[in-house]
Amino acid sequence: MATPREAYNLGVMRTNTGEPGNPGGLSLLNEPANNIPQPDVDVVEPGRQSESTERSNRSDEEIIYNGAVGQKDTTSLRRDLGERHVNMITFSCVIGIGLFLQNGRIINLAGPGMAWLAYPLMGTIVWSVQAALGEMSALFPVPGALFEMPCRFLDQSIGYAVGWTAWFAWVVIIAAELQGVAGLFQFGFKSSDLERLHYPEHSLEWGTSSVNPAVWISIFLVLVLLVNLLRVRWFGELEYWIGVMKMLFIVGLILFNIGINIETGNHFRFYNSPWGFISHGWTTPSGAVQTGGWAHLASVWTAMTLTIFSMIGFEAVTITAAENRELRTYEGVKISSRKIAIRIILLYSLTTFTVGLNVPYDEPLLANRDISVLDNGTHSAFVIAAIRAGKKFWPNFFNGFFILSATSSGINSLYLSSRVLHALALSQGAWPRCLRTVQNRLKETGSKGVPRNAVLISWLFGFLGYLAAGTTPSHELGRLALNSTVSMLIVYAVICVTFLRYKAMWVSMPSVWIQLTFPSIKQASTGQFRGTDFIEPQQNLRAYSRRKDSQTYPYRSNWQPLRTCYALFGSTMMIVLNGWRSIIPFSPPDFVASYISVSLPRS
Repeated sequence: MATPREAYNLGVMRTNTGEPGNPGGLSLLNEPANNIPQPDVDVVEPGRQSESTERSNRSDEEIIYNGAVGQKDTTSLRRDLGERHVNMITFSCVIGIGLFLQNGRIINLAGPGMAWLAYPLMGTIVWSVQAALGEMSALFPVPGALFEMPCRFLDQSIGYAVGWTAWFAWVVIIAAELQGVAGLFQFGFKSSDLERLHYPEHSLEWGTSSVNPAVWISIFLVLVLLVNLLRVRWFGELEYWIGVMKMLFIVGLILFNIGINIETGNHFRFYNSPWGFISHGWTTPSGAVQTGGWAHLASVWTAMTLTIFSMIGFEAVTITAAENRELRTYEGVKISSRKIAIRIILLYSLTTFTVGLNVPYDEPLLANRDISVLDNGTHSAFVIAAIRAGKKFWPNFFNGFFILSATSSGINSLYLSSRVLHALALSQGAWPRCLRTVQNRLKETGSKGVPRNAVLISWLFGFLGYLAAGTTPSHELGRLALNSTVSMLIVYAVICVTFLRYKAMWVSMPSVWIQLTFPSIKQASTGQFRGTDFIEPQQNLRAYSRRKDSQTYPYRSNWQPLRTCYALFGSTMMIVLNGWRSIIPFSPPDFVASYISVSLPRS
């Protein structure tokens, strides 16, 4: 009998050899058993190490292909990332421009108190999705778990739609981050604003406003590509240190805002009357001010929808699984998921709380009534807090670090999109026959284990960033961010439904369900399926139960299934109501950006 740990190791070995197996085992129910390939895994005898496990203990520098050592595999990724790399890649991916550029707008909409609460509320939704995905991935560590799990437990077409939707969202984020970089170089304040804020100098600008945004996009687009062509070991090390810098910077922001709050003596002034814990109304795009309960609800809901863009990226823990050597100890999935979630939610909340101590929600530079505008550093709450305190050096330093943060997030977005595309290339059912040549090219990883073709194809979509060269770059950037947010919310909702289906199978464990899904954990972990006539007679199915008394289940996330139902409800509500501002009043471009992704899973 194979235990979940053995099944886990077998799944890791299958991933390591680059043979993705046949996703969506449910679709093979109606096929003759003798036409279904047999899983080439070892039968582990008690007290004896399997050949697969022996191969897994060899040096990571050895590439295994079709069970033979020394023959180079041109489709496998290298397992050169450790837990610290994965943690920081995920952290760095989440921390882009959303927190730094949209934080002030959220405070303006909801007030400092509700803005502070919006981040943990939305963060727990995304964390719950990642916990569900991480639990399934710990038991079935297969390539492309983001779409493989829906393939196996829902339907192949749904799974592949999720894969393509996730890939599309990430390539759009590349363009959004590059547009953000271009906007940050337009840094500069009007002298009237500086005088109103009592800044000690009459000018504060970089002098790069006259440079066409296309120049900056071109420079950083090339930089993003070059970094992604590095060996994954070097890439992981670079992103690790950038992630450390981001973490220290955010901690520094918290301490900085506490310091100037003590220095100015404001204390909780902006949390009290006449400002208050929440905003006093809602301003429509036309400029009309609405008050009352419905206006408060509209403001708070809009603020919550804006926080989601700042939270996208938690799923990087699972996407990096194919290159994570720590997955041989499956506790890495559990530890990484919890560490990243706690760090991000805590830091986001504290940062918003402390900057709200120094900037009132009715500050004119924070206000922006447009649905699809992502402002530049001039409208950042952190920069405004430094200006209000009369600090000369810090506004320029903050804006410069925002550029580094956006660039790093763009680099990680290309990394994740290329890995999703590579995993899709390993799945035959995700491609039409006319594109098989393209699919085979995208499988290739080369001698360094980097899927260069997948990187290049994903990188080409970064040229959407040149939309910032137009007359309304902030509007185009906001629409790209809005579209990628809705796309990922769709992915999150499907993951939640997948987990509920998965849990229904594994908690109850009736023999009928087992025989109609995965009769063997060993077979399921390798992506193979055999008819019910081939059920292993000695297999103790209860050993794989998710019950609390099970000592062999790899990773059991807490508070299930309520936690997943909560995430499903939140994701669905965000999908449906995320674009309500484009309807009242009606704005065709914003409406398309808000809801076009909803049609993709149905196509």
